Amino acid sequence: MRQYGAQSEIAPLKKVVVHVPNEEEFIVLKKEEVRKWLFREIPDFKKLLKEVEDVIDYLKEEGIEVIEIRGGRSPNQIYVRDIGIATDTGFLLGNFRYSVREGEEEIVINKLIELGIPIIKAPPKAIFEGGDAVFLTNKELLIGIGERTNENGYRWLSKTFQGDVIPVRLNPVTFHLDLAFNIADSHVCAMYTRALPEEIMKLLRTRGYDIIEVPQDDFKNFAINWLTLRSGRVLFYDGYRVNRFTRRELERRGIDVISVDITEITKGNGGIRCITLPILREY
Repeated sequence: MRQYGAQSEIAPLKKVVVHVPNEEEFIVLKKEEVRKWLFREIPDFKKLLKEVEDVIDYLKEEGIEVIEIRGGRSPNQIYVRDIGIATDTGFLLGNFRYSVREGEEEIVINKLIELGIPIIKAPPKAIFEGGDAVFLTNKELLIGIGERTNENGYRWLSKTFQGDVIPVRLNPVTFHLDLAFNIADSHVCAMYTRALPEEIMKLLRTRGYDIIEVPQDDFKNFAINWLTLRSGRVLFYDGYRVNRFTRRELERRGIDVISVDITEITKGNGGIRCITLPILREY
């Protein structure tokens, strides 16, 4: 039985990494400029920890194995998605755009090695973050090119990933592809159109996707950054107090939406997808 490989957004999620934070990781936010650490504001740690634990509980209730990682050096450790992607040939490990994030990957990579997952490391000039990777199919990978992933990163992935890599050149209103585009099932997706080139919408329409065009308020509230648990079932940021439009549109198309409050988590500019790193999907 395959032990790793998550080359899909919608295949049943079987194994996922989540970082459980400790308060010491957030001390730097009180000592130094918050924006230096890429946060919008300082979160309430106790509430943030409860939010992470709630996400873990939801995942476990779905029968998903959660690999909990503890220990680290940075408040950004919780956004484990960004270190790379788990493919059928091994884990493709990228490089962070900002120096404050360097070293975050170490504890996760140590765990993946312990689990017997091969690590394939990008060369230093290949800047690539996992938030810019969205699988269109098992053999097609969309890669956002912009603030957090550069052309060298895209070229490295094109040579390394065993499939087609499709570049998506992002507009500056977003720093990661998965903040502006996500997939809920084989024919339903959502996007913030101002962030993406027109060609991506044309591509999706030729594939038969029903595209939810998300309004600016929902985009800013990380509505698109959901985690698809399996085709047609997503773990979603609230949906009642915020992101109500996107929730209704998903449900109108038959998507089962599980709402969870991650207000404090979003203060670091990340959502539910950002704090989860799929290691194994069933396909």
